[in-house]
Amino acid sequence: MYAYPSYRLNRSVAVVIIAAAAVIVALVASATVTPTTGTAAPTVSAAVTTPAQRVDPAARAIAAQQHVTLAQAEARLSWQQAVPSVAAALSSRLSAASFGGIWIAPDDGDRVKVGVVDLTARVHAVVMRVSRAAGLSGATDLVPVRYSLGQLVSADTWLSGQLDKLSARGGAIDLGVSYRTDLNRVQLSVAGHNLTRAERSLISRATAHYGDLVQVVTQPAGSATGAALSFECLPLPHPYCQPPLRAGIYITSTDSAGATSQCTGGFIAASRTDGKLYQFTAGHCVAPPGSGYTFTGTWSTQFTDGSTHAIGTVHNYVLGANGDEAILNINNPSGWMLPQGWVYVMAGSDTTLNDEYPISSAQYSTLGARICETGAASDATICGTVLRLGVSVCEGPITHCTQVNNLGEASFCGQEGDSGAPVYASHQAFGLVVFQAEDLRLGYSCVTDYQGIVSASNAMNVNIVAAHLSRQGARPTVGTGT
Repeated sequence: MYAYPSYRLNRSVAVVIIAAAAVIVALVASATVTPTTGTAAPTVSAAVTTPAQRVDPAARAIAAQQHVTLAQAEARLSWQQAVPSVAAALSSRLSAASFGGIWIAPDDGDRVKVGVVDLTARVHAVVMRVSRAAGLSGATDLVPVRYSLGQLVSADTWLSGQLDKLSARGGAIDLGVSYRTDLNRVQLSVAGHNLTRAERSLISRATAHYGDLVQVVTQPAGSATGAALSFECLPLPHPYCQPPLRAGIYITSTDSAGATSQCTGGFIAASRTDGKLYQFTAGHCVAPPGSGYTFTGTWSTQFTDGSTHAIGTVHNYVLGANGDEAILNINNPSGWMLPQGWVYVMAGSDTTLNDEYPISSAQYSTLGARICETGAASDATICGTVLRLGVSVCEGPITHCTQVNNLGEASFCGQEGDSGAPVYASHQAFGLVVFQAEDLRLGYSCVTDYQGIVSASNAMNVNIVAAHLSRQGARPTVGTGT
């Protein structure tokens, strides 16, 4: 319904693009909302190298899904890896009214798409210059769109706030919101048939105020709630590892009443004030939605010989409209041989074992990008595609779920016990697994929503620890989403 032509960034078509600019201007609306942006900061300069036998799991996923060679898949992954720096450059060099965001198109050879509202000679020149500097001039397409990224984010944020108010009243929530840069629309999802008067009113107000910027989509057989992926039953078998402490391992805690929470340890992080080390996990691992209690005791894991070893107590957590994340104290860093910026990548159908997969930086997500997760329950590293951004979903039991905003959605299916698992690709950290949902509109009976690592780091006032940089966290570049 919302298909836009795209223009490849090579000099042979530059004249055609500029000539078409006047026609395109007549077809697109002028944007007036200022987008939400961050502050660009340098990423780790040292290149991360891996042995030939340790191909990035995301590259293997691209090869399997797209039926291309590993060499071709790695080339496409290198395009994806460069996108955050391109997004940062374009958000600073194009006007807020012109920049329509960036996405990756798996159905078009994983090419990088740049949305622009006002396609002029100057805009074309800026995009070409930035893409060339990032090595993407042969893999980037210009796509004229109607709405700016700022307008999408603004509408998504407003709708999320309205859902927060509905959630505060209690009861089930049958609405959800997200945005898709590839469709240039904010999507207001409607699950089921029995909407309340307040929910129907919100749909009317949103469409009246935003027009076709907001697209109402329905999945009558679906659900608007997400199932938290913490586990409170039988122990999970693995993965465990020897020191140093790293992401992608099984962690557990027991409260004073004997209840047990079992989750996955996420990325290692360092305080921005004193450098103290922590380990990420999901906020609902600490305070399960609808449970009425928190796990305040010590969290622990096991070594490969089965012996139990303490990590530490909860330092801080958030569960609600502002996110779903927690950080655990690491009580004995020297005993853990100084925790590292690694992920335990397990062997799977598309992956090979690499228990020292290095993380070089924390980044925002890009729609269409390939990402992977290592969860304690999945018993494998699984990969998929970023389907939606700015996702707002009510998490937990239907009758008393907790509204969580600004999440990402991936096409892989996480399992109970994967909560807190690292979400990553191309040595970049993107998020933490939080819950399982469904997206019947896109043909998925099971998808995984994840907390963006940049916003989680900001909420906890920490930086992700980069591999081999013991107390230096790589700060993110400006991105297009969660």
